[in-house]
Amino acid sequence: MSDWPPNLEKPPNITEEEWQVFCNSRVENIPPELNRKVRAALGLDPRKGHVPVENLDRYRRRAELAFLMQRMGGMVSGLGEYADANTLWAMAGKYKRMANELRADLPEPPSEEEL
Repeated sequence: MSDWPPNLEKPPNITEEEWQVFCNSRVENIPPELNRKVRAALGLDPRKGHVPVENLDRYRRRAELAFLMQRMGGMVSGLGEYADANTLWAMAGKYKRMANELRADLPEPPSEEEL
């Protein structure tokens, strides 16, 4: 996983102590009010990309599986086995969608009337 936060500078209205807690704590250990305050100061949507703690392990397993299938598809494609590569890439997409369904910020699908 990537480092968090990625090359961000401390906002002026956040104390050094708050910034250190935000940068050096696991997401689930950051007090919610501090998380909201810092993310608002950084101009980030506090819900965007959020995976609830109870879904985090399942999300990571599915995302990792999708990543590995994507890489395997590339390797198989390099061997000239294009049908197998397409199958692996399709499966990678399936598992990535399954992982993303565990995110909290996904909008509800449009209803029949809206279509």
